[in-house]
Amino acid sequence: MHAVPDVDYPLDGPGCVQETAPPLSPAMMLDPSQGSKSSSTEDSGVDIPPVKGIPRFFFPSKHALSDERRQELRTQVKQLFISSDTGDERCLALSDLVCVSAAIGLPRYLTLALFRRAREATPVRIGDDTGASPHQSVRWIEVDRVLSAIDAYTTADITQVGFNLLKGQEQTVLLPADLEVVARDVIENHPAFEFLATSPNFQDRYIDTVVARIFYIKPRGMNGQMTLAEFRLMNIIEILNKVNLAKTSVSPLMPSLFSYKDFYVVYCKFWELDRDRDMLLAQEDLESYGCDALSPKVIERILDGYAMPQLALHTGKMTYKEFIPFIMSVEDKTTNAALEYWFRCLDLDGDGVLSLLELETFWNFQSPRLNDRFKTDDFFSVIIDLVKPQSRYQIHLRDLKRNRPAARLFLDLLIDTQKHLENLRRLVDLGFRIYDRVYMDDEDDDTTARSLQALGDPDSKGRVPLEGWEKYATRTYRELASIEIDSQRRRQQLMLRRDQRCVDIDVIAIDSIAVEVSRSAVVTGAGFASNDSQLSNRSRQRSASKGNGSLAGGNGAGGNRARKNGRRRGF
Repeated sequence: MHAVPDVDYPLDGPGCVQETAPPLSPAMMLDPSQGSKSSSTEDSGVDIPPVKGIPRFFFPSKHALSDERRQELRTQVKQLFISSDTGDERCLALSDLVCVSAAIGLPRYLTLALFRRAREATPVRIGDDTGASPHQSVRWIEVDRVLSAIDAYTTADITQVGFNLLKGQEQTVLLPADLEVVARDVIENHPAFEFLATSPNFQDRYIDTVVARIFYIKPRGMNGQMTLAEFRLMNIIEILNKVNLAKTSVSPLMPSLFSYKDFYVVYCKFWELDRDRDMLLAQEDLESYGCDALSPKVIERILDGYAMPQLALHTGKMTYKEFIPFIMSVEDKTTNAALEYWFRCLDLDGDGVLSLLELETFWNFQSPRLNDRFKTDDFFSVIIDLVKPQSRYQIHLRDLKRNRPAARLFLDLLIDTQKHLENLRRLVDLGFRIYDRVYMDDEDDDTTARSLQALGDPDSKGRVPLEGWEKYATRTYRELASIEIDSQRRRQQLMLRRDQRCVDIDVIAIDSIAVEVSRSAVVTGAGFASNDSQLSNRSRQRSASKGNGSLAGGNGAGGNRARKNGRRRGF
């Protein structure tokens, strides 16, 4: 800053410096003749005191609350901190603070943000009279200070109140870190996400996915910041109210930004590509996406950081946060964010124009990958006839946004082989067109079904067709779910077979033991029977020998020979 010299300029002449009236001020609206009269020395007879500091344009807020309403709202919030039993002031935990959010009109899943703001603005307390833990509860004075700071008592514009609650005290815009508290409130407190309570790693990935998608689809470019106007255009407050109405995490009534279905698809695709499990994707990993669908040249541009400059680490690899806008831009090339994403990749010199030389550079990489061998001149003719740019030999971003279906066909032909082949097949194959259609899931509740029909135009059968990212996410989730169900079924069958095999082995063992027992019993019984027969035979022989002996004894020598033979035979 340079000091302005104290110079006396003349009132008239070439060096005269005169203060001009601001545009659209009452002084500019005066007639020249009236201006000359007002500058005369005649006194009007009315003393008008000079007024300073009034803005040129002042419009009172349409949502301003009256003084009575402000006091009533403040008293209503204060009553929530009064104990119904003792009448004393009490502290409210996070779960009890939901009633405060409802009283001022905030969505349920901004309660955690209110709780944290109240805790951050409060010095550390040793304890309180109610016995509640100071780290898990807040007092009335703390919440009242926050509500006054975010204009909750002065305006009925809940969008502005929610924006003021999420942004930092010294900030004028929202940053990605400011919206993490909203996603964490949903993942930790929504009943539909209870199954992720024991998986903190998946909770963190879910939060990253939600925040990245919010900043990806915001209206005015991917600059990493969100203004109040963008926050209002995206209807964040209305989206959070719909989250509270959804019964399941994959319900069609769950907004796409917070749907577990979308998160599951993105994370599974990243996990399939990340072969070394370092949460980074190299060029060879991205080249395998979609069965080698993308051109190597455009993948190189993405990894160099031209697609998402604010997220790129310039390390030659892609992080999970960078993968989220990547997969959404690949699968739906008709959105503003996707068109801007691919335009930055194709614009090699960064002048905001796609020249024929730049298109030829990418076509040289893509042409060998296609079955249709277009010559370069034929390719230029196809592109010009398809996009119809205002300048014949230059394509601007506005040309692509003006004709989005043609822009999608143009990008598929130039950088995405698989999508281009699907476009060709969709033109000639009726069966593929029928197969390619995806409809929204049916709901049992009639009220829910009517709400689903309000989300899109149903066909003759009352089904709501899906397009773009919703179509891809729904189809992929169904495929992944069917694969998971089949794998679980196979595991159950293997376990049943293993159990049956163990049972068969036990039965065989029992049968073998029974056979051995019966065999030993038979052997033992046979031994007893042989011994009995031998004893009976011996007794018969002894009786016979005695008879012969008596008879021979009378003869003398004959009886002696019989006795000798009996001794030899063991009797």
